Amino acid sequence: MNSISSFLDKRPEGSRLTLTAVAATVLTATALLGYQRLTRSRIEQDKSAFHQVIKEEKPSGPAIISLIDDEMHKTVNGEEANPVIDETLVEELLARNIAFFGEEGVRKIRQSYVVVLGAGAIGSWTALMLVRSGLGHIRIVDRGVIGVDSLTRHAVAKVSDVGQSKSLIMKRYLADIAPQAKVETKQAEVNVHSLDTLILTGSRKPDFVVDTLTDVKDKVMLAQYCREHDIQIVSAMSAGSKADPSLIQMTDVNLTMADPLARMYRRQLRKLGIDRGVPVVYSIEKNVHMGKEKVSEDFRRRSLPILSPVASMFGMALTTYILVQLAEFTAYKLPTNKMRDGVYARMQKELASREEFVFNNTGVYF
Repeated sequence: MNSISSFLDKRPEGSRLTLTAVAATVLTATALLGYQRLTRSRIEQDKSAFHQVIKEEKPSGPAIISLIDDEMHKTVNGEEANPVIDETLVEELLARNIAFFGEEGVRKIRQSYVVVLGAGAIGSWTALMLVRSGLGHIRIVDRGVIGVDSLTRHAVAKVSDVGQSKSLIMKRYLADIAPQAKVETKQAEVNVHSLDTLILTGSRKPDFVVDTLTDVKDKVMLAQYCREHDIQIVSAMSAGSKADPSLIQMTDVNLTMADPLARMYRRQLRKLGIDRGVPVVYSIEKNVHMGKEKVSEDFRRRSLPILSPVASMFGMALTTYILVQLAEFTAYKLPTNKMRDGVYARMQKELASREEFVFNNTGVYF
């Protein structure tokens, strides 16, 4: 120490100040580095202790997702068993619907049974959204298989599903979406001899039958069957060649207009004494592909081009109507006021013609 002091005494004052500053900096840096090493050591010790506590407190059983997965893939005697999902989880899945319909409304939906005839562009979306919304029991009937052209408009079909039954791939998909729901499928043709087997489950009648069939004769036969057995039915008209979502309407069959299929359906039902009580989803959009300039020699009306978003909207309209009715949601009533521009224009023309004849009034009316 004395040697350092004598060394500094022999130096000029400026040099002494510089050396003192350097020494202070070295001492400060050494102190900081030592403190950081000590702090890091303590942090590592705390982390180790924290992880040890978490490890000790972590439950030894599997996570909730693992439990759900185990239940969904449980087998009995080599066959997959019906999954059992905790009720609190189901309530969480349906929380938004409960907020809308109330617990009692959702309970009614979960206890309901619906038969969907047809699992194509409209039927697949209807079935999908019914099960997503909490429907407890659904039966899907379709005799067809997935084609390549189905992939653009089917609700769940994948490339690997081409050639497989439409109803069966719906069942597989819905099992993952809502394992608590009972999903039945039948790959069969709808005819007068098969209706009892396809619609009834023992002595239980469905709460709703959803008609997404394409042939008018099949639709009329189904409506007559449901009327005779006091079963509620809701029917879909064609979504072919429609592009304007704002013109899709849900109304009673006797109030339909501007749709060729709805007109034919309505007339055939009236021959059977059914003039109302069959809700339908349809579009009042003019079918541009039915114009003479668009018709070719091999053109078939039932092969009209379909925009998949419009077809899905038909399915959503059907689903919404069914859910509202099942939940007895009294705030909704089937609308009756429809746009009848053609009717009103004809009435105005006839009125103007009569006024001209009676009063000799040739004024222009708008």
